[in-house]
Amino acid sequence: MIEGQKECFWANGEKDHIATLTREYEKTLLELRAKKKCAKDAASRALIAQQMKEVKHEFRTAMLSAKRSLW
Repeated sequence: MIEGQKECFWANGEKDHIATLTREYEKTLLELRAKKKCAKDAASRALIAQQMKEVKHEFRTAMLSAKRSLW
């Protein structure tokens, strides 16, 4: 395989990884939003809000890592 083809194949794999990360993030966030709407008390909603923040942070970190590997 030619060097350029290796890089292209690798980059496409990383782009697939980014797409998968995005889908998982959106799915998880939707689930947490649904749980937050159904939560009965403020403590439960606060806990879910904290989980949402953690998911967002993990997603951003993973995306930065994936994008850096594309450079």
